[in-house]
Amino acid sequence: MKTERFYQLIMGAMFFLIAIMVMSVSFPSWARPEFAERTGQECTVCHVDDEGGELTDQGRDFAASGYIWPPKKGGAVLGPMRKWIMFVVGALHLVAAFMWFGTILYVHLILRPGYAARGLPRGEVILGMVCMAVVGVTGVLLTLSRISGFDVLYTTAWGRTLLIKVGMYLVMVVSAFLAVF
Repeated sequence: MKTERFYQLIMGAMFFLIAIMVMSVSFPSWARPEFAERTGQECTVCHVDDEGGELTDQGRDFAASGYIWPPKKGGAVLGPMRKWIMFVVGALHLVAAFMWFGTILYVHLILRPGYAARGLPRGEVILGMVCMAVVGVTGVLLTLSRISGFDVLYTTAWGRTLLIKVGMYLVMVVSAFLAVF
């Protein structure tokens, strides 16, 4: 029995380390040439450099408009947030999501459903609830910092995809509340 528990802990630790390594790999962002073809604009209209990379004000407006040309002026709903603030909010979003799903995996794989049938562990419930709240708040902030208006959510493919993601988040939150209460 102790050997099986040790094996589960080792496997969990390996899974955690592999997940951290995968999440820490950064991939370069590639400019999308089809945007230039579709809009009839040069790459340098949206990018400082014709190779892609940093965006001009017009490029940020184009992204905030859900990649619809011509872009709405004025940027995102919250205005352009500094890159480091966006990085911190995005990192909080990812860490909270990772911890939330990690808690679910821990309860169901390590503790087993039979253990949870006697009531979910208090510490895991608190961690899960806090993480759900952090994912929700940071998700709203990230969305509002990227879009120029709420119409982007239902008029663009990016917005519709985001709405599906939000719907899945809400299903997870409701199912968590049903399981806890």
